[in-house]
Amino acid sequence: MMRWGYLTERALRGPVVGRKNYNGAAAVWSAHLASRAWTIITTAQRAGLNPLTYLTAYLDACAAFASKPLEGTDLARFLPWAASEQDLKIWRGPPP
Repeated sequence: MMRWGYLTERALRGPVVGRKNYNGAAAVWSAHLASRAWTIITTAQRAGLNPLTYLTAYLDACAAFASKPLEGTDLARFLPWAASEQDLKIWRGPPP
């Protein structure tokens, strides 16, 4: 039990300390943006994916979708637990 607490604290250390340098610690919008970004990156890492490759694939798909956020099945494709084995294999590797 003690080990999980330590791992959790270590995982939060970077975002907590770094936030002071990420567009100001007092900006609420910055905190929301940072929390979303870290959630996505951490989810990718825990799924064994390369976050840069994963995010590049997502942003490329958004660009192909008229530069708008993905919806429905287009978005569901990027959920690590719903992604195809082919996509997961690509996203585990280095960025293109």
